[in-house]
Amino acid sequence: MAPRHPLQRLTSPSRDVSLLLHIIGIASFSYNFHFLTVWDTPIAQSYGWHMQFLTIIGLSASLIAFVLGALADVMLSPTLFQAKNAVAVLATPLEVVISVLYWGLRLIDPKLLMPDDFYLHIIPDMGFHLAPAILLSLDLVLLSPPWTISAYGIMSISTILAFAYWFWVELCFSHNGWYPYPLFELLSTTQRVILFTFAAGLLTVSSSCLKWVYARVNGYEKAQREAHKPLKKPRPYTEQLKFLAMDIDDILRQVDPTSHSIPSETRDLQALTRLWIAERSAPELLEWPTDGLFERVNARIKSQIEKVEDMTGDMDPKTNFALIVIQTELERYKFLIDKHTLHYLSTEELRDRLSPTEAAYATRHQALLHNHYLSSFLASFPQQLQNLNDTAGNISMIDSPDLDTAVFVRMLRDKDVHGKGTDADTTLPAENGDVLILRWSSAKHMVDVGDAELV
Repeated sequence: MAPRHPLQRLTSPSRDVSLLLHIIGIASFSYNFHFLTVWDTPIAQSYGWHMQFLTIIGLSASLIAFVLGALADVMLSPTLFQAKNAVAVLATPLEVVISVLYWGLRLIDPKLLMPDDFYLHIIPDMGFHLAPAILLSLDLVLLSPPWTISAYGIMSISTILAFAYWFWVELCFSHNGWYPYPLFELLSTTQRVILFTFAAGLLTVSSSCLKWVYARVNGYEKAQREAHKPLKKPRPYTEQLKFLAMDIDDILRQVDPTSHSIPSETRDLQALTRLWIAERSAPELLEWPTDGLFERVNARIKSQIEKVEDMTGDMDPKTNFALIVIQTELERYKFLIDKHTLHYLSTEELRDRLSPTEAAYATRHQALLHNHYLSSFLASFPQQLQNLNDTAGNISMIDSPDLDTAVFVRMLRDKDVHGKGTDADTTLPAENGDVLILRWSSAKHMVDVGDAELV
């Protein structure tokens, strides 16, 4: 048995729901044909029998589709399943059009559809003009893959069917001297052309509406992709399932440094990338990594620089490309490290977050900045106003990060997340892989202990 299409709601062919629906349809359609054999009307003795009626033509296509579907269910045959779907592409929109036209005209004037001496009981009436449309629509939405026929294909088939039926009706008229529907007697040839053209358009609209309903129930964008690229070779079902399952979790995990199936150099680059993202996203300075990451990266950069210097004098075109690759990789590492920005330097607690190199740089930078301000304008101020870290009067001159800045975090394990709001605080359950937006003051502890990461 072929694997189920990713957009197909229920398994088919199968020996449970699918087989049950097809058996119900076969029983209903067979009862309708049995009714025709015992219904004593002039139509039964005329040329074309009851097949003059569009209703019976549609019923025949419906019966064929459901017989193929039932056989596919019993035999678990993908070939019969495809054959059923091919017939249903024609039968389903046709039955929907038959139901819409019949009940619409019946509300206007029943005499447009049947002569005065015809009477059809409500049960066979529903069996002919409502049940097929409902059963075929259920089969499409629940048990079928999305239709891949294009809008132009639908329009072409609808036009051919409409005018083929007109030719059949005129052929029967030439033998019988009357039309199956009294409505045709009231129309001129031009009006009948307009009527059948309208019917072709209605059949096209019916097919498009059924595709839209299928897409709304089973996945709009994915169904749309199937419908608009019918000639493109489809992916294997395993690849389709992987593609449909891909979401932001997979994208973020592509740079997961905890995986041991990748080289250590690649893990270091991924860890460096994640630290850079976290540093850029957090409103305050984060802890300096103590696992030797930057020392290892710096050692590799030094090695690459030495290799570039050795290769610079070699202008052999065969090695020029390798030099460009190494230089590009080197600049990428340097770019990431340069973006590890020092936010501020003010307290011992924050100093502990810095590496020795960063601490020395920050100290020198602060001293140079203070001397520059002194020589520019601070020297003319009173002594008590020359400090840049004055906190007199409960007003601090030190710029502090806004800890209520909104940040995005991805959960690394299941946990209840507590968030501070403007009006009230809220606690919500979060699962591994969820991406949340909340205040940094609420997210900081989770990031520090490894329950979440900044993205």
